[in-house]
Amino acid sequence: MATEMATAYAAFGAQVTVIARRGLLAGLLPINFLAEMTRIGTLVAFLIVSIGVRVLRRSAPDLPRGFKVPGYPVTPILSIAGCIWIISDERLDQRVANHVRVAG
Repeated sequence: MATEMATAYAAFGAQVTVIARRGLLAGLLPINFLAEMTRIGTLVAFLIVSIGVRVLRRSAPDLPRGFKVPGYPVTPILSIAGCIWIISDERLDQRVANHVRVAG
């Protein structure tokens, strides 16, 4: 399945199978469910970035930085805590569905 999904359609240069599967899911699933999955996915992305900022600042302090994080180290810690708080407040079925979506 991974090779099929990675193959681009020659005429358009797009991954048609991925687009078709996502379109089919979007047409069959309720819009509220899709909105909740988008929200929790965005929160997980913010969480990963905040953790990455902390890790990179400690493991590679000499890397060139394109910008400075305002209020470092407080800002990433608050961001991590806020994301965990909001994610933990989600319903259990939403969290399980997000884990399934990320894993598969």
